[in-house]
Amino acid sequence: MYGTIRYDTIRSRDSKRSREKEEEEEEEEEADDEDDKEEEEEEEEEEEEEEEKEEEEEEEEEERKRRTRHERE
Repeated sequence: MYGTIRYDTIRSRDSKRSREKEEEEEEEEEADDEDDKEEEEEEEEEEEEEEEKEEEEEEEEEERKRRTRHERE
């Protein structure tokens, strides 16, 4: 009888630990996924900002060229 109770107690405790470990792993995965998503969004924003900056620089360069041509004429 004692062996059975002891076995059931150990099994129950191990099962509980396994569930807790699985829950912790799931929470960590969710947190990692959120971090990855935030990093992706930040990278996209940085890329957009860089593209906008490049476009502005190109427009400014074109405007300078136009002015230079216009001044020559």
